[in-house]
Parts: sequence; C-alpha cells; structure tokens
Amino acid sequence: MVLALCGYDVKRARQDFELLRRYPGFESLPAARAGQVYAVDANALFARPGPRIVDSLELLARILHPGEFPEFARGAKILCLMQ
Repeated sequence: MVLALCGYDVKRARQDFELLRRYPGFESLPAARAGQVYAVDANALFARPGPRIVDSLELLARILHPGEFPEFARGAKILCLMQ
C-alpha cells in the first residue's frame, strides 16, 4: 500500500496514517499484515506533472521490487510505516 496523499509530504502522510490504522479491519489488510505500507512525498513526486514522473516511477519500483532496484533508494522520499 502506498499512501500518496495529494499535496502532502511524508511527515503529513505519516500523521494521517495514524488515523487510517485505527479503522476496523485495517490490520487484516494484506499490506498491513506484511508490513508493506509506505508513505511517499506526494507533493513533490506524484501531484505534479513533468520530469519528476521518472523519480516517481523509480520510487514505486523500489517499493514494489526492492531487491531489483536498490539504487533507487538514495535520496528517496519514502517511509515504511509498518516497521
């Protein structure tokens, strides 16, 4: 699960995640059980058109396939929320 909240950075997405995780049944979601809930800097990477779309795709590649794309972690605005 990737929380890319329009206009929010990672810090704000983390705050809203605390609300989300209180919803009944949240812990039963496959992503929550697997510890794969991530917050990203949507304001910088996903809510704006242009060249940053490549950065956004690299970030998603890192989340979805960390073993395949470890180089995309450098400087990424990403936070695993379930650690």
